Parts: sequence; C-alpha cells; structure tokens
Amino acid sequence: MNVFICWSGQRSKLIAQKLHDWVGNVIQSAKPWMSEHDILAGARWNFELTAKLKDAKVGILCLVPENLQAPWIHFEAGALSKALGDVTFVCPYLVEVSAADIEGPLAQFQAKLADKDGTKALLEMINVAIGSPLTKEALDTAFDVWWPKLDAELKKIPPATGKKESHRDQRAILEEVLDLVRGLNRNPTTQLQLFADRVGFPITPVLAARISQGTSASYIRDVGYRLWTMFQNGQLKLPQHLIDAAPHSEITKGYLADLYCDGRLKEVLPNNSIYPPEAFPKKSVGPEEIGS
Repeated sequence: MNVFICWSGQRSKLIAQKLHDWVGNVIQSAKPWMSEHDILAGARWNFELTAKLKDAKVGILCLVPENLQAPWIHFEAGALSKALGDVTFVCPYLVEVSAADIEGPLAQFQAKLADKDGTKALLEMINVAIGSPLTKEALDTAFDVWWPKLDAELKKIPPATGKKESHRDQRAILEEVLDLVRGLNRNPTTQLQLFADRVGFPITPVLAARISQGTSASYIRDVGYRLWTMFQNGQLKLPQHLIDAAPHSEITKGYLADLYCDGRLKEVLPNNSIYPPEAFPKKSVGPEEIGS
C-alpha cells in the first residue's frame, strides 16, 4: 500500500471506492488502500491503521460539503501529515466543494477539484510520490484512456440529501481530534489510548469516532462489559466466523463492542436483549438499566 484514501460519510465513501479502483488501473505500481476495501473484519484497527500509515507515500481526502467538519477526516488528515512529514503529498479531493470552502487544519493542504485538470494534477502528484514509475508521456496516455471512466462514475454519485448530522460544539470535536493526533505523534502504536483510557479497555477507531461524535464513553464501556459477561457465561453464542475474525483469536470487550456497534450481533442477540442495535444513545446508561 502506498496511496492512503480517507473518507467519511456515504457519498465520500463512494468517491473513495471509485478512486481506489481507478488509481491502480492508471498507475499499476500504485497500491491504494481504504478501510472498507482492505481491512479484515475483526482486525485491530489501531494497529492496522498505524501499519498502513507507515507504508503511505501519499494521502487523498475525499471531501464533500457534508463531511468538511467530520472528526474522522480531520483525524486521518492529521495522522497522514505526521506520518508523511510533508503536507505536499496530502491532497483533499473536492466534489461539490471549492478550495475557498475549506477552513481550519484542512486548509494547509493543496486541494484538487474532481474535474479533469484537478484529477490529472492528483495523478501526477501520486506518480511523483511513489517514485515516478511512469514517464510523463506514459502517464498522459494512461490518463487520457482512463479519465472518461472515472468521470462517468463520479457523475453517478447521488446528490446530497440536504440532511445534516447533528454535531457537538466544533471546538470540542477539534480538541479531541487534536488530542488523538498528539497521541499518534507521541506513540504511533497507541494513538487510540486517550479514548481507551476513558472506556477502560482497548477500542477501535470506529468506537473512537463514535465517542468524538458524542457517544458516551461510559455507554461503550457498559456495552463491552455486558457483552463480555454474557459471552463468558454462555449467554452469548458467537458464530464461528466471528470467533475466527477476532484478533489473535481472543474475544475481548472492545471486539464485542465493535461487533455490536457495527450491527454484526443482531443474529445472535435474542430479542435484542442488551440494547437496540440501531440506536447508540449519546447518554450514559446506568447499571440499573443494564440488567443482570
């Protein structure tokens, strides 16, 4: 992997998927990576993310109007900047967004529009970052062949629904993101330790992102401990594929909370006996609400 693609939100994810497939076709020595495609179910996200950041030569941030303030985009942008040591090779890729719309930490990067000229400039940057495997002439030829295909796919991206997710105070969000990035700078293998300390056990970036978006850390702790107790007591029977997917074949509180948060325990939780999987409340749940 040498091209790290960041996304947040459904439309951003679709753009990332298109780029993931397209970049490798144009520059065959480029190895794009994005979480949805390339991370194994149950893998330890913090270690996996750190490993991918170490291998990255260039980072692409897929930006749309609705994710300009998304905590996860800001976290991965900061992490990429730290890992690469050069903002030159971190590029926001803009769909329905102009460079003037970008504020705060993301403004330090050289953004490219998702049009023909901007995408060509992005491709040239990738080629330089990974050691110029293609000559200018070869790159121009490959781009001319493949650009119409990407252009057609980008035009299929549905428009924004107009619904905006509710956000906590932006200053509070950015402070937590800053804490995460500082933690990455201090020790890359424990960049999630700040939130893990609040929860009481190791967690994944998915859970960390939920906390930064407003989900109570104590709620995630309650979920993890409750599910782990149910598993130990034989009340929760996991299918073999989920056991096999556990990091180091170890069923942990963080792994169980991640499965629950991701909706992968619906088939084995009778009558949704712990919490409604579709609702991840933002308030803490007290012990009296958990049950025995």
